[in-house]
Formats: sequence, C-alpha cells, structure tokens
Amino acid sequence: MSVYRPPKFSALGAHVSGPSAWVLVKILERVKAVDSIQRAPEDVRDEALETYDALRAAAIYWQDQRMGSSRTLASPVLAEPPADIAIRSMSAAEAALLLGCTERRVRQLLAAERIAGQRVAGRWLVDADSVDDYLIAKAVA
Repeated sequence: MSVYRPPKFSALGAHVSGPSAWVLVKILERVKAVDSIQRAPEDVRDEALETYDALRAAAIYWQDQRMGSSRTLASPVLAEPPADIAIRSMSAAEAALLLGCTERRVRQLLAAERIAGQRVAGRWLVDADSVDDYLIAKAVA
C-alpha cells in the first residue's frame, strides 16, 4: 500500500460537490464540527463556517436533484429553521417498510444513531429525513 503524498502547491483548494459534499456534511454533523469551529480564532472560524455553508449548500442541492424536490437554501450555521416547520416522522414499522428491513433492525439503527428518532409513549417516531439520508448513503456506498 502506498502512502498518500499531497501535491506541492502553495494555494491548495478542492472542488467538492454531489455525493462527496453530502458525505462530508454528514461526517461533520456527526462529530459536531460546527461546535469546534465556533471556538476557533475569528479569522479561522469565519473561513471554516463559510466552507461548511458551501458544502452544506452543495449537499442539499445534490440531494434535492436526486429526490426531485426544491427548497430554499438557508445558512445552516447562522440561521435556525422556522419554528412552524413540522418535522416529518413515521413509525418504526413504516421506516422498516421504506428501508426493506424489520422493525428490530430499525430499532438497532436508532440505537446506533444511524437514523434519528425519539420514543414517545413507548413507541419510536423515526425522523423521515434521516431515513431518506440513510437510503441515499446506502445507495452511494
């Protein structure tokens, strides 16, 4: 196996879009990178947040093109979603049908935080967007 050696350029940059942007955003969200970025020095923080916003916009655009929907892009770091937007949720059984697995597997995915959900009155409500994200990640992998 060879060792990676970065190119020798003084002004490196990378164009990232499509599934690569989506995967990077999911990784950054999982490790709560924005929290770490917020504690960085101001000059570093501003550029890092702009880069994160650009990645997130590219990921949302790619996902919307794949799913055939359109939505307005908002800054994921600087703006909170409006309070009147309802979170789409479904039962574990509905999630199992979409994922092509059993309800038990859905509960395992919830426990492993591969999909998002919450227990309400002893039953799981699964976040529909996280199921969509999981399906896309499976398709990309």
